[in-house]
Amino acid sequence: MKFTMILATFIVAAGLVHCEKNHEMMKEFKELIDQCAAEMDVTEEQLKMMRDKMVNEEDERKIACMKACILQKAGIMVSSKLSKEEIDNLVQKLHFDDDENREKMQKTASDCYDEVQNLEDECEIAKSFTKCFEHGKSN
Repeated sequence: MKFTMILATFIVAAGLVHCEKNHEMMKEFKELIDQCAAEMDVTEEQLKMMRDKMVNEEDERKIACMKACILQKAGIMVSSKLSKEEIDNLVQKLHFDDDENREKMQKTASDCYDEVQNLEDECEIAKSFTKCFEHGKSN
């Protein structure tokens, strides 16, 4: 199954990778995305619907769990808890040459980390964190 849309949908929407500077990291995330999409039985069509904000509740849950799977495989989430240290490390890697953008992204990531601390379900944590991060990145 081909999941090129997954990369654009999840990684770009979450604001985790800048294509031009992080080609290797994009490849690594794509592998994680492909693995998790297969594990969660998420189709390319479901991802397109998510991107277009037309996803039903059942598909939204599957996609949220796929996001949790990706965050876990990337070491950003351990069990059902996000790792603030790993989030900071990722932002640092992705924005190593852009102090202003790195600081903004670290603040956004920190704020989103704090926002999900009261949640217990790993799928809800992943969904809320990435949604917050996407929203904060656009401000």
